Amino acid sequence: MSIRVYRFLIVNTILVVIVVSWAVAFFFATVLQCKDPITLWTTFEYARTDCVVTIYFYYAVLITGFITDLLILTSSLPIILRLQMPLKHRVVVAGILLLGAVVCGAGIARFVTFINIGRGIFANIYDLTYFTTPVFA
Repeated sequence: MSIRVYRFLIVNTILVVIVVSWAVAFFFATVLQCKDPITLWTTFEYARTDCVVTIYFYYAVLITGFITDLLILTSSLPIILRLQMPLKHRVVVAGILLLGAVVCGAGIARFVTFINIGRGIFANIYDLTYFTTPVFA
């Protein structure tokens, strides 16, 4: 096994560990964002006490999710550019994989939407369900 392939395997293993750790961490952060987890499912967001500020939690999820999307998107490009095929074919393969940039674009759009949601929440409009509908629609 060449050193390049070994390095690629190490980088991808690290990326897998990062993504799985990210998912597990935010799963538990979501479930345990209130001192009493039942509160999360039985009360409206504006009526909750002893919980984290949700909008900052959403910002953290979106920013770190976007960063992991970028890492995944760019991880394969160095290998593709070193393939033993004509440049035209390498560009086509890289272009197909770079369609994942649409996911990054969606992440940016969600972040912009959440910034607008945050402005509404900080303006004392507490209907989070109304504001977050465009994010999940």
